[in-house]
Order: sequence, then structure tokens, then C-alpha cells
Amino acid sequence: MIDAAALDDPELFVRSESLASEIGRELSEHPIAYELSNLSLPSMLHVAKKETIVTARLRCLGIVLEVERWRRKHGERLPREDELNLLFKDYPRDPLDGAPLQFHPDGHGAYRIIAVAATAAEKKGGVNANSPGIGFSIVGF
Repeated sequence: MIDAAALDDPELFVRSESLASEIGRELSEHPIAYELSNLSLPSMLHVAKKETIVTARLRCLGIVLEVERWRRKHGERLPREDELNLLFKDYPRDPLDGAPLQFHPDGHGAYRIIAVAATAAEKKGGVNANSPGIGFSIVGF
């Protein structure tokens, strides 16, 4: 597990999930041998998923901050997609699959930034099945 912590996204999440599955299997197959471990390890097995979700939220927030800075400099106009890419040296990516975070303007000054894969993992894993998704929505003025 310590080796997995040295990995970057999205390999970190994949390796951590694999280890969590392996540890969970060992705990259930040998409940007496791992009686003490069984008290603390199950809650720790969700750390990688929670970290991935928090990382995705922070990356979405980073885009929101840059978009709002852009708006202040350009008369409240949202950046076009090509302009948005110029705001970042490396465009923020979904930590789960490495895909670029999605920017969805609505044409009326509002927009949404979303991490699609992290949202799917959050809903699938039951971390928060009722979540509207990992991202941020900015309403129009």
C-alpha cells in the first residue's frame, strides 16, 4: 500500500482499489487470524476513493477560479474552449481516468465544471449516491 501512495493519478486509484479488494478478501477469508486488523482496516480501505473525490473537487474549483479571473478581465464574457485551454499550463484532469475536466457553459453566463469519471465512481461506490456530481455549477448573473 505504501508503494501505491507514490503513484500518480490515475494509477494511484487503480492500484489502491486493487489493494483494498485484496485486503478485504484476506480479512473475510481469515477472520480469526486478522481479528484486530478487521477492526481498523475496513474503514481505511476507502481512503483512496475519498482522496480521489476530494482531488477532483479541488481541480474543478481551480478551473472555476481561473474562469472567474478571466471574466473579470474580459467584461464578464466566458472563455471559449480554446481560450480556456490557454489559461492552464496543464489543463486539469479527472484524477480517476486522466480525462480533461469538462466545461459546460449554458449560453447565459452560467456554466458547470465536472469530473465525469470521479462522479461515476462516487455514485457507484455509495460514497454519496445522491450527489449531483463532482464539480461546480456557477449560475448566471
